[in-house]
Amino acid sequence: MNLKLLICALACLVHYSTADNVGRDIKISGGTPASLGDLPYQVFVGYNLGNGTYEFCGGGLINSEWILTAAHCFEVKKDVSKAFVILGSVSLNTRPVSVKTIITHPNYISDAYNYYDIALLQLSNPVKESASIGFLNLPTFSSPAVGTLMWTAGWGLTQSGIKPTQLLKVQIPIVAQSICVNAFSDGKYNETYFLCIGDGKGKDTCQGDSGGAVVSKVNTTDTRWTVYGITSYGPEGCGLQGNRGAYSRVFNYLDFIKSNAVTSASSTPHHCSKALIVVLIAFALLLNL
Repeated sequence: MNLKLLICALACLVHYSTADNVGRDIKISGGTPASLGDLPYQVFVGYNLGNGTYEFCGGGLINSEWILTAAHCFEVKKDVSKAFVILGSVSLNTRPVSVKTIITHPNYISDAYNYYDIALLQLSNPVKESASIGFLNLPTFSSPAVGTLMWTAGWGLTQSGIKPTQLLKVQIPIVAQSICVNAFSDGKYNETYFLCIGDGKGKDTCQGDSGGAVVSKVNTTDTRWTVYGITSYGPEGCGLQGNRGAYSRVFNYLDFIKSNAVTSASSTPHHCSKALIVVLIAFALLLNL
């Protein structure tokens, strides 16, 4: 892959697509530009379709090697050599990073009801936290209370049709599950799998923002954001009066996440401890000789 050409294509967004086909417009509604460090976990997830065309979603770093995103972003696109991410930046003129593993939830079924709409991407090389790169905390409970304002972000088109090269963020509230149950008349919405989020007054996520993390800080003293939802799907017409979106409930997938998103670094202290024990035993034996 020619990285210079790729960076140029991303920065200009001359040819692009999105990973959704669920009837949503390709735009983020009511968003404002994000500054570097605002949401340092945010990742641009791309997939090279060839001929200068790239499909894209969002994602969130949960540790030094793994990104949380939506399974529908990789329904049929499983060639890991074509996947790439951009992290530590609010623009798209940063060098892309390669991916070595794509894991979609084993129970996810394409074109069904978007249940189990969650996936993991493993970076080819681990990254370190910095002022511009941060990791998400996983939730310790299912959802903040109704009315809690959440943050999410993406690089989808703006409502005016402009192709932004800067990350846009939007703040939207958690609302009662009954609102989405009643809004999705096709019976697709299931509160077991989703959180119902949106203000119904113009602030919304859309097609190009799929896979992005929906976050909050449980305590004002928290240094990291906690992820509660992953942008999944919504009604046709983003940002329209009364519209809300369905976001995969991350808490329900903790077993899937923790069993797969294991970092090589996480095993280092364990191995070091074993080695240290061996050294100490050997040293003790020498003292007794």
